[in-house]
Order: sequence, then structure tokens, then C-alpha cells
Amino acid sequence: MTTPGRPRTLVRKILLAAALLCTVCGAATAESPSTAPSPHAHEIEVYNGSYANQAGDGFVPVQQGPITIHLSSPEHELRVLSNQIALSEPREDGSWRADVRARLEGEGDLIARIEGAGEPQTYEDRVRVGQQWIYAAARVRIRPATADGRFSGYDIEVVEPLQPVVRIFLRSELASQLVTTCRGLASLALGLLDCDALSASLAAVEVPMPAAGTVYTVLDTGFSPADHDFFDRHLAP
Repeated sequence: MTTPGRPRTLVRKILLAAALLCTVCGAATAESPSTAPSPHAHEIEVYNGSYANQAGDGFVPVQQGPITIHLSSPEHELRVLSNQIALSEPREDGSWRADVRARLEGEGDLIARIEGAGEPQTYEDRVRVGQQWIYAAARVRIRPATADGRFSGYDIEVVEPLQPVVRIFLRSELASQLVTTCRGLASLALGLLDCDALSASLAAVEVPMPAAGTVYTVLDTGFSPADHDFFDRHLAP
């Protein structure tokens, strides 16, 4: 599957190489030592800025006993304040390990639909997003892209996602509403509902990483000479 340009799937799913960059909302959270920036990290400044309505329904559903909670955010604005991309550990197949960090903030609507407990129920909340760093890693392969026989940017192939999801922490009253609903259903669920576990699950949304073989085309729009040099130094043979 090939996705062109600066598309919402790019922004939604991966944070890889600025076109592998930026996901959804969150509140401030500490990074683990593994997410520390590389001294060789590169920032693609053209990918900093505001993004509207990028995530849609691209969250992993929350499962707790017999109920499933589907999360979506049809309206939101996210601001990428900075990004850092590091490519390391080259292999003979032309692939590199990509470690990407992005600092985000924003706000938006969050909708939760509960299924599996009688009639489906829907809850909505307005989420204010505090600043946080988001981290993602995958093994990628980079090649020049062409259009009409001319250089047009770079094709970035996901060779292997190195984590299943990007986890983003939220500030929302929605979690407390859903946990209250959970406690009301617990007596009818024969011990199958763990409302404390549900509360922990709702503290964050999970955005799935793209599958191996996914190719993103990063168009040459606004790249600096340093950006070109960064990609060119890591091209697959």
C-alpha cells in the first residue's frame, strides 16, 4: 500500500521520519531512557505546525471482559512543536532503524461507544491536550520517488514495526464516566469486568503502527538542503 504526500494516515500512524511523524493528542508524560534523543537526530522543520482532524477512528479498541469501547476523535487540532528523527543500525538489505520523537499539544473531541452490555451507549467529551513527547520506532527502507520521470521525494517502506502501537496519554473526564458505567454493569457481568483495569486502559489511547510492507511517499515540498542530505545519506542501494 502506498500513501502519497503529507496524508492523515502518515500523521496518524507512525511518526517515522517526519513523514513518519506526528500522532494524536496527549498530556505530559515522562519518557523512558530508551526514548532519549540521539546525538545524530535530525529535525525536519517543515513538519512542525498544526494538523486538523488527522486521527479519525484510528485507535485500538479497549476490551474489558464482555464489553468493547471504540474510541474516535472526529474533530481535533494537534500542534507539532518539534521533532527528532534518528536512523541507525544499517543492514545489508538497505534498511535502517528509525527512532522518532515528536513534541505535541492540542485539543479535540473524544467519542466512546460501548458495545457488549445491552444497547450500545455513546459518550462524548472535549479533551484539552497538554504537551508531551511521543516516541515510535520501526525499521525502514528509503528510496527516491519519481513522478513523470522526475525526482519527487522519497518512498519510505516500513520493513518491520519495532512496537505494536504508539501510546498517547489523555486528560479527559470521559474515563471517569465510563468507569462509573462499568461499576454499574459489574454486578451483572459475573465478575468478568475489572473496572480498575478499565480505568487504567482509558488513561491513554493506542494508535497502531503500520504493517510491514506499507510504503509512504514523502513529497519534496519545503525540504531544506539539510533535509535532502539527511535522506540521501540513508538511501537503500
